[in-house]
Amino acid sequence: MYCSTKDDVIKAIQNNSNFTIHKDLTSLHLYGCSIDDHGVKFLSQALQSNPCITYLDLRANKFGNNGLNLILQSLKNTSTLTSFCIGGNKFDAEAANFFSQFLKSNSTLTTLYFDDSCNIGDGVNFIFQSLQWNSTLKYLSMRWNNICNNQLGSLSSLQFNSTLTELDLGYNNIGDEGARLISQSIQLNSTLTKLNLFCNKICHDGAKYISQYLKFNSTLTSLVIGENKIGDDGANLIFQSLQSNSTLTYLYIVAINIGDEGAKLISQYLPFTPGLTILSLGFDKIGDEGVKWISQALKTNSIITTLYLGNNHIADDGAKFIAESLQSNTTLQSLSLVSNKIGDNGAKVLSQFLKLHSSITELNLSGNPISDETKKMIKDPKIYC
Repeated sequence: MYCSTKDDVIKAIQNNSNFTIHKDLTSLHLYGCSIDDHGVKFLSQALQSNPCITYLDLRANKFGNNGLNLILQSLKNTSTLTSFCIGGNKFDAEAANFFSQFLKSNSTLTTLYFDDSCNIGDGVNFIFQSLQWNSTLKYLSMRWNNICNNQLGSLSSLQFNSTLTELDLGYNNIGDEGARLISQSIQLNSTLTKLNLFCNKICHDGAKYISQYLKFNSTLTSLVIGENKIGDDGANLIFQSLQSNSTLTYLYIVAINIGDEGAKLISQYLPFTPGLTILSLGFDKIGDEGVKWISQALKTNSIITTLYLGNNHIADDGAKFIAESLQSNTTLQSLSLVSNKIGDNGAKVLSQFLKLHSSITELNLSGNPISDETKKMIKDPKIYC
């Protein structure tokens, strides 16, 4: 059977038929197709005879370690595969070992999604170990793998890797000790530019380790550390470290359990963050008092261009503080205040200041208790209500 489309491939696998993949079919999206170990046999044979595959997505199927091994064996001699998505199958530590062996000898893969494989356990170390031999992988995602701090011992291999630029460890359980190990491991790495530690049970001590790393790092441009309970003091440490960091441009630090006091603490450093241009501080408890301090900092900050303060407790008084700060701020271009408590008065004040003083090109007020009458009155293409 000759397959030139994804549907042809799925049909052939379901019918237990041998098939050949057309050379023009270079991207194969087989997400959630219920492929089991038996079906993988037919797929692996077809892949072995296809020299042109560049993208392969086998996430959320039903095959296990043996099926993965067959796939990897069929791809061993490929010279075109650059992106591989493989998570969400029935894998354990042995599967991670199979993949690490593949990575050691592979010289084409640049993007790997090994997500949602929560039973690989200590197998995660096999993946990390292989990074010291792999010289092509640039993006590695290992989300939802239930990774704990005692499974990060081999992360030190990153100091010997000179190609990986993005590491996504979101939605795991690394905790404070894991944050320490990660910070320590990437301290000597000179290529990593993006790090995602979203939702990892990191608290104050973890924030301390990360802040110490940021003080001396000169390569990381993007840090996602939201949905961790680092609190007011932890946030203070992170922003304090940014005074001496001129490379981090994007900081996603939402839902970190801070309120007005935390906003006051971090605002004292906002005018002195030389690289930060995009800042997300949403999904927390920042109210009018907290945003007053942030607004004061914005008056003298000439770097931040995008600011997200959505899903906080900001009301009309807070909107007025922000509006006043826009008189002297000429760099902020995008401001999101979605899903706060801003009413008609706050919306009107912001609208008036935008018309007269601001460089802002986009203001998002959607999800606030603003009346339809006020929305019609504003009529500004830059304002979303």
